[in-house]
Amino acid sequence: MATKASDIKRAGDPVRLKQDARRSDVARAALAVIAQAGLDGMSMRAIAAEMGCSTGVLTHYFRDKVQLVRFVLDWLNDDLMAKFGDAPVPRSVDELVDDILAILPHDADRRVLWRGFLNFTVAALNESQLAEDEARRSQVIVGWLQGTLQDMRRAGVFQRPLDAEQEARFLLALVDGLGLHALLTPAQFTKAKVRDHLRRHLKALAAPA
Repeated sequence: MATKASDIKRAGDPVRLKQDARRSDVARAALAVIAQAGLDGMSMRAIAAEMGCSTGVLTHYFRDKVQLVRFVLDWLNDDLMAKFGDAPVPRSVDELVDDILAILPHDADRRVLWRGFLNFTVAALNESQLAEDEARRSQVIVGWLQGTLQDMRRAGVFQRPLDAEQEARFLLALVDGLGLHALLTPAQFTKAKVRDHLRRHLKALAAPA
């Protein structure tokens, strides 16, 4: 579909860009609150305190907590997929491992993001809309992993026949588990140990038939 001139104008609109940047600031502050107090502890007042502003600043961009929660979840998903989408096709197992490690909670910023995801995941157990969002997010990640594995198979990194969709789903489950344990027990699941777990699995896939 062709890009409309009006879309380009809006994309470059300095007022719109400033508003988008401010909304992103709110999302980061909300995640910091969620990381400390969970979704139940996330309130307009707590986020405003985190940002050092009044609640009026928040209600200028978000009419209520429900709209804000929806934006934060969408922002989280966009951030995650940007990490995947910007990465070129890995030319080796080690490059794929590095791409995956880049999203795992081995630094302060990623730990906050993972705490946000986990809080939303727990809430999804009892909220159908969040459960649907979680299912869509998982499917998007599986699609990226599946396409990446297929591209690597065509490039000769994986030589044996490969059920890319099945392996993508297994890899997602592996990454989710490693990320959870890296967050909860970082001394046992250091970056080096997680790298070794990922390499061991992917090297087995890359072994000659």
